[in-house]
Parts: sequence; C-alpha cells; structure tokens
Amino acid sequence: PAGPAGDARMDAVLAVDVSTSMNESDVNKVSFEAVKLFVDMASVQGDKIGVVAYTDRIMREKAMLLMKDASDKQSVKTFIDQLDRGPYTDLAVGVNEALKVLENGADPAHTPLVVLLTDGNNSLPAGRTQEQSDKELAGAVERAKTEGIPIYTIGLNADGQLNQSALERIAGETDAKSFVTSSADDLPAILSEIYARHLKLKVLPIQELNGSGAFQEVALDIPNASVKEANISIMSGSPVELKLSDPKGTEVPIPSDKILFSSSRAYSLLKILQPAQGTWKLQVKGAPKDKIKINLIYNYDLKLQMEPLPTQTWKVGDDVAVQAYLESGGRKAGDADLYKSLKATLIVKDLQTGRTEEKPLVSSAQGIAGSYKLPEAHEYELKVRAEDAGYIRETDPVKLS
Repeated sequence: PAGPAGDARMDAVLAVDVSTSMNESDVNKVSFEAVKLFVDMASVQGDKIGVVAYTDRIMREKAMLLMKDASDKQSVKTFIDQLDRGPYTDLAVGVNEALKVLENGADPAHTPLVVLLTDGNNSLPAGRTQEQSDKELAGAVERAKTEGIPIYTIGLNADGQLNQSALERIAGETDAKSFVTSSADDLPAILSEIYARHLKLKVLPIQELNGSGAFQEVALDIPNASVKEANISIMSGSPVELKLSDPKGTEVPIPSDKILFSSSRAYSLLKILQPAQGTWKLQVKGAPKDKIKINLIYNYDLKLQMEPLPTQTWKVGDDVAVQAYLESGGRKAGDADLYKSLKATLIVKDLQTGRTEEKPLVSSAQGIAGSYKLPEAHEYELKVRAEDAGYIRETDPVKLS
C-alpha cells in the first residue's frame, strides 16, 4: 500500500481480547501496557484513537478520541487500565465492532488501521456456532479490504492453541501483518513495530543493557533537522531512572516543554519534540540484572514528490529523466543532510506484462535523479522510493505511454 506519506495522521482502533483465558496467558496484563505504549507513541497532537474490549460480546469501548494534549492520551490509558475480563472469545465480534468505531469517528484525511489482539481460538457461548462467527468475520474482513483498512493481528500463543492461520488470513487479506508470540513480554515491542510499519517508519534498536543499579550511558543520534519527534522506548522489568543531555552536553530536565515522559509497569517512553541534530546522551539506571531494551522511532514530517515528467510523445529507446525531492511542511526540504544516506530507487511497472523493474537513482544535496530507457512500446507506471535508516517514502505513481 502507498500508505501515509510524511506528516500523516492516523486513526487507530485497538481491539483487545479480554477473555478470562488472558488471565493465564497474560498474568501481568502486559497486553494493556503494550496498548498504552502505542497510545504514548502517537503524535502529541492530531492522531485519533479508539479502543474496543471484546469477549464474545463488547465489554466496553471508547469512541475515537482526537489527541490534542497529554490529558487525552491519559484518558485513553485510564480507560485501558479499567478493563475487566469475561468468559468466551469471538473474533468476529471484535473485528466488526472495531470497524464500526473506526467508521463512526474516522477523519478521511487520516490513514486508518485496526490492531486486533487475541490469545487464542474462538470459544463461543451456547447458541452461537463457529460457522456464524466465520461468516461474520469474513464479511468484516471483506469490508475492511474494500475500505482500505489494514487489520494488524497479534496472537498471544501462550498455551499453543492459537488459531494462527485465521489471524494470518485477516492480516494478509487487508494488506497488514500478523504477529505471533508465546510471551506477553514481547507485546510492547510488537505494538511499536506496528506503529512504525503503519507510518512507514523503522524501529531502530539502540541497545540492550543489563541493569547494574548505576547510570549507564547510551548515545542517541538525531541524523538531520527534519525529525519531528524522537520516540525513545525503554522496556524493562522494573522502572528505570533517566537523565538526558542535548548535543551541546547540556542536561535537559525530564519532563520539560520539549521533552515528554510517560511510564508504566513495562515501559518508559521519552518523546523529544523537534530534537536538535547531533548526538544526544541518555543515561539509564536500571535495577541490578534487569534486562533493559532501548529502541528509537523517529516521526518525520517528510513527503517524497516526483518532478512532473515532460509531456511529450515517447518512443522506444527514449531516455526518461526522473527527478524527485523530499518535502517538509509542504515545502521542498532544504536540509542537504536528508539526502546523505538516502537509498533511492526507481520502480517501473510495465502495465502490459505486469513485470516490475527496479533501478538505483542517485541522491545528492540537489535531490534525487536518474533516467530510464524505454525498452518497448508499452504503457508504464513509474514511482520513486527513498529509504533511510529511519523511514521509507514513495511518490505517487505516474503513468507514461
């Protein structure tokens, strides 16, 4: 999917299985923690988030809420903390309701997604058959597919009973991804991967530390001036203590106006707004022998645009000159550092044969450039993809005949 480009806002509905079987598979309610981490990673302003807690019926739900400040995030997280569990599981109920919540509150300018979290097979109450559930689920998946809503699925397979193929089918058919784990402790990392994947960002593993009871220093590299938010997630068994210094070596108070901090039982999240370029230093003090995992996701305000092709009559053997550039805040990005480690590719699809060809492009401070020699008298579709350590962007495709 082309997916969101640049400063895209998302509309996310988190559908959480709260069946009593989760009491065994997720004793410490890490699934709730993971969902809260997803909320914390969302942009400070502009994303919309809703929550559905399901068993074989809807236990509770929170309509899509626009994140305007920290108190909106807090209200979603408080809601998650108050969820109770109940008997039975019916995936169809969870997916259907998630789509309803999304359709009722979605903003057409945002990119939608559903995250479906469950720990196993359907266990249906009397009077409800597996056929009924399957039929309803298939209908809901078809609806999501038509509306372009990816449903990311997470299966917590603690007892080995997980119906993995059903979850893979839901994700596969809606152009999303399915994740399976046997340990609830992996859930926060999975949720951050879904967040990054949906926004065409990448999770950068920074370091794994063993807590020593003393501060340990970790370097955080901000590669250019176009990073809008740096999300540093610190996952650990017990709470950690943090100190942060900017690239000039000045210690920055946590929290402060540009440094947001949220923490929970399973994670801490530092969000640096418009971070200065250069190497920041994070000091982490964890409990002795505690395993501490530190990841970084940059939120970028970047879009990739292709220069319009000359309107001419093309013939076989002609060289098509292709140029593209990054755009930030609606203007051409003037930051030469953005192009330094950019890997740019031209993707050409022959619309007659369906074959796709990839050709490397050159990126320099002036932007991205290259050319393509037309091999046959066919119709083609051209687009440019740019990939950096922290993100992937693609231009809209352009047709040429």
